[in-house]
Amino acid sequence: MKHTITINGEEFGLESLEQYCWQLLSKGASQRNDAMQYMSFATAGDEGAAVRTVVLRAAQPAQHLLLFYTDKRSPKCEAIQTDERVAAVFYDDASKVQLAIKGYVTTHQHDEIAQLAWQQTSPASRKAYMTSQAPSSVRPASGSGLPQTLERNDQDDSHIEKARNNFLVIAIHVTALDFLLLAATGNSRAGFYYDRQGRLENTAWLTP
Repeated sequence: MKHTITINGEEFGLESLEQYCWQLLSKGASQRNDAMQYMSFATAGDEGAAVRTVVLRAAQPAQHLLLFYTDKRSPKCEAIQTDERVAAVFYDDASKVQLAIKGYVTTHQHDEIAQLAWQQTSPASRKAYMTSQAPSSVRPASGSGLPQTLERNDQDDSHIEKARNNFLVIAIHVTALDFLLLAATGNSRAGFYYDRQGRLENTAWLTP
């Protein structure tokens, strides 16, 4: 019975595979256009289940945390107020690796986490939080929702305070991480499970 899998010529047991998964997530958060930069983020609120693509902004392997940014007015924020439990999926088509996440979320708006994240955003990125209407609002025609002055000028500071008030950091506290490797010779799968304090509780090989 084999207790390891081979990825790019390297052997991984459960312990090293869990570390490898977090290395992939950290790389996705730090390297532009990495396959793990984008995740499908799913919620279940009063309106039912919903999924959307978001940008992974930070991964903290020691705490088993994933962070991304959003507009506090968006429907996903209403959903997580109803149910803090969430799921997310990452997929790298080149390596055929999928990472499926389950966890719960906390939000950060006026604390040190949010302020540091805001300082790291570019003027162009901040414009996403300056729309006059909330995300998903019905419009009379196609458009960005930004005031015309902002569409013409990235450096317009008149709306910075409003944008900062709309800016929210969502932290996913990972409670389960499912690794799947697709291969013509046979798929491989493993699960890693954490308690609510972020400590690794259990690991297991799974049937794909």
